[in-house]
Amino acid sequence: MIVLKKILPVIILAALVSVFFWKVLLKGMVPFPGDLLIGAYYPWLEYKWGFVAGVPVKNGLISDVFSEIYIWKYLVAESFKLGQWPLWNPHVFSGFPLLAAFSGGALYFLNLLMLFGPHGWSAMVIIQVLGTGIPMYWFLSQREFSKTASLAGAIAFAFSASMMIRLEWNSAGHVMMWTTVMMSVIETYFRKTRRAAVLLPLIIFLSVTAGHFQTMLYGFVLVGSYAIFRAVEAKKVKRLLELGIYAIFGLIISSVQLLPTANLMKKSVRFVEAAAAQDNYGLLPLNKLITMLAPDFYGNPGTGNYWGFLNYSETIFYPGILGIIALLWAGLNTKKLSRFSKFFFWLSIVSIILAFDNPIGKLVYEFKVPFLSTGYAARIAVLLMFSTATLISTWVDRFSKMKIKEAILPLIILAGAAVIGYCVSEYGRSVFMIDSELMSDWLKRMVVIKRNLILPSLLILGITGLIVLRKWSMAKYLIILIVVADLFRFGWKYNPFVVKEWVYPDTEVTSFLSTQPGLFRVESQKGPVLPANTWTMYGLYSASGYDPLQGKDYASEYSRVLNRGNSATRYSTLEKYNSQDLGEFNVKYLLIDKEFPGLYENGLRRWKLAFDTEKISVYENPDFKERIEWQGEGQGEVKALTYSPNKISLSYFSAGNGEIIIRDSWDEGWKARVNGQSQEIEKYNYIFRKIKVPSGSGEIEMLYAPDEWNTGGKLALIGLAGWIIMGMYTIKRYE
Repeated sequence: MIVLKKILPVIILAALVSVFFWKVLLKGMVPFPGDLLIGAYYPWLEYKWGFVAGVPVKNGLISDVFSEIYIWKYLVAESFKLGQWPLWNPHVFSGFPLLAAFSGGALYFLNLLMLFGPHGWSAMVIIQVLGTGIPMYWFLSQREFSKTASLAGAIAFAFSASMMIRLEWNSAGHVMMWTTVMMSVIETYFRKTRRAAVLLPLIIFLSVTAGHFQTMLYGFVLVGSYAIFRAVEAKKVKRLLELGIYAIFGLIISSVQLLPTANLMKKSVRFVEAAAAQDNYGLLPLNKLITMLAPDFYGNPGTGNYWGFLNYSETIFYPGILGIIALLWAGLNTKKLSRFSKFFFWLSIVSIILAFDNPIGKLVYEFKVPFLSTGYAARIAVLLMFSTATLISTWVDRFSKMKIKEAILPLIILAGAAVIGYCVSEYGRSVFMIDSELMSDWLKRMVVIKRNLILPSLLILGITGLIVLRKWSMAKYLIILIVVADLFRFGWKYNPFVVKEWVYPDTEVTSFLSTQPGLFRVESQKGPVLPANTWTMYGLYSASGYDPLQGKDYASEYSRVLNRGNSATRYSTLEKYNSQDLGEFNVKYLLIDKEFPGLYENGLRRWKLAFDTEKISVYENPDFKERIEWQGEGQGEVKALTYSPNKISLSYFSAGNGEIIIRDSWDEGWKARVNGQSQEIEKYNYIFRKIKVPSGSGEIEMLYAPDEWNTGGKLALIGLAGWIIMGMYTIKRYE
């Protein structure tokens, strides 16, 4: 019975996770935007999939999940299945680093669940929520909060907006999970045993490899600042040296990921295109403060009516209704707060200041703080969510002891904000009724505002009622139910769940392309046809692609040659259909929307129709050139013996001096041996590969083994050895 009582909060967390993911556990559905894939893009869009008018799309904002994250994790699992490290992705940009691109989490052990397909993906999604809730409860309970208060805080962070908005990315949530574990370890280290520090290098490695860079950085800021706070609070500042050494070991072990990523970043479009700068770095306008009370004040992509600044996922700053109440209460009662609660209150304030458009918030971007200045400002919300979760625990524990004025004042402030929001909508109505051109859109927006103020108002009313009944023993539990109702609604509204069959289903077009022999690339016109990277799931290759770390040299050459432009962005998408140019990129097939062939349909005259459906035409390129080709004096030929992500083996015959052309992206990480002798890989047409060969016959072996990977591997072994030695010393000394 005692054991059951101890683990009851964990059981409750597991039960809540099961309820949230009931569609996965009971109906076998998958948390994946498959509805968007097949309901908005060809070739899937020409099928109805059991619906009269086609598949209804829940959220049009999360296409990155099916065009990047799922695919990279799938490729990681496939590489391990082949017995190779997941270093290279041959399917996009005519070949591109996989591990160095970071987002796939190539070395993250949980990616192996992708070997089980969509079910493995679902398991990863669920793990990140449960795996955040349990250590958060552990962390808060160590601070001697009651079980109820610790549970409330754990639920608030595990189901927070930061988790829900990135839930189906299967990366940021995992970083949040390991950040929470690190916080628990730090607390255990200062409170119970110094042995806990031994775990830090492993957790740091897992946080790095989980695959979401900005969340990782904010996680390190949180853990580092809290470690300093705890050292000062416990009057054990000297212990920071020990923690610092363990942290350094963790980063050294992680260099196997960090070094390749740093090298790729230097060569990428990330710092050239300045995507965040175009949107004022995502710094939130002050009118976004209202969304801390009513997250859908400006609508929600889940209902297709968002009309606010930038986009919903990059501007959401909602700590939950109880989170904002606890934050306001803490601000009004700072003298009553413990040092622990004060730390997280001020961390919340700093997070808000840095997220919003103000002189201090702009400093990160004016001083070009490395890594943070290339991302959107509001992603710092993860620090706000963690901080307000701790303040919720503080509020819940003090709940029954509060005087009525202390308890009710934050709610009066929030009720006033809701009234102001309502008045704004009514004022908008009176203004735009005058202008007939603006009237229709604004009346719709006013309806959205008023409708989405109803739930926050009801939640405030419910908490007000419980404050009146705060001496009642059941009141705290009902508070937790309000937290659950609030955050579950938020998560369910934003995230789609689809049947397993909607995860990259086959079509006539994909079947045709995937059964064609040989090595070739496919392209599709710019627009809703075979969206970026999705061809990978059908074993196809392309010169196009989408990745924030795309190499700027390749992006520039793609734009110059294929689109006759001069842009270099994370998107390489086709606009023109010149068969000779595309042939040089090994493009054999081109997908075109029959109804809207684009501005350059005259360029299709040379192409041969190879296959078509009611909506899509697949053209074959008459100027197609082989992926691997011999060029030189007299006769010659080349044959691919092995073509896998990290290794290419060729046999050749050359009557005279010649060269082998490989129409794959050149990268200094590729090494070649011709007949056992090292041979330089030169550039062909600026971006492809070329190897000179002597007359006669022989074999060529090309391996992808970048120096950063090799150096990182050696450093990782050194870090691992140092960790083991220091860990053994720590365990023995403090046994």
